[in-house]
Parts: sequence; structure tokens; C-alpha cells
Amino acid sequence: MKIEKLIERDGYKNDTVRICEFLGFADTEQLKEARFFSKEQSYSPIPVIGWSVSNNDCTWRLCKIIDGDNEYHIIDEGYKFRLEICDGVNQGGRLYYQCDFLSMLERGFIVYVKDGSNAHIEHIKWADELCDGVYVIHEADVIIEEN
Repeated sequence: MKIEKLIERDGYKNDTVRICEFLGFADTEQLKEARFFSKEQSYSPIPVIGWSVSNNDCTWRLCKIIDGDNEYHIIDEGYKFRLEICDGVNQGGRLYYQCDFLSMLERGFIVYVKDGSNAHIEHIKWADELCDGVYVIHEADVIIEEN
């Protein structure tokens, strides 16, 4: 749905509109097609029981927004939606209030991946020598763009 239509319908900017404006989208369809890096755990199904258990492997994963089947989890409503892992092998993801998602996006806890990008996230470490054999070890997660 066009952002202007959402504002006209609701009479104010809901969280869907705020997320789209932050990302520079004019339409919620762009949000539905967008991909994001998020720290997520994957889950393995237990088919006999019908449950899933955590693999205890919280790491950066490529995710997409899923429009929910519940009236409260519809992207255009500005309330909640589900962020799911894209790889098709791992199951997992989280349900986010859209205001929380926007806050995490603004602060870099969730990272938007531009269309057509071959970006990935790597964990790096490096040392800085302070003085005679005394080092400070740094660690960071960085986005690597491959051409």
C-alpha cells in the first residue's frame, strides 16, 4: 500500500509509515520484499512432537518480514510483524512490535540489506599495542560488501 494511503486511512503516521520513511520506501510492498541482517537463533523441528528446539547458535542471519495471518500481525496495520530467517534450512525468527523494530533498525541492531547486495557480516578481531607488550583486543561485527 502507498504510504500516503496509509496516512490518509489512519489520519496519522503509524509505525509502518515510520519504518518505510526511515528506509526511503514509498510503498509497503518494498518493505515486504526487503531483507535485513538480524541476530537470530535457528530452530530445528521435532517432527513427531510438532515442536521446535533452539540450536543455541545466535548469529547474524539474513531475514525477511513475513506478513502475518493474524489481524494484529499485518504489516500495513503498524502493530506487529514476524522477521524470519531466509535460508530455508533453519527455522526461526522473532515477532516484533513495529516500534521496537524501528528502534533496533535506527540503532544498528537490525541492518537493512540493499537490493542486489552480496553483503555479509563477519566477526573480526584486532589488537592495538598500548605500550611495551600491553595490548587492547577489539572485536566487532562488520558488513562486508562484495562486488
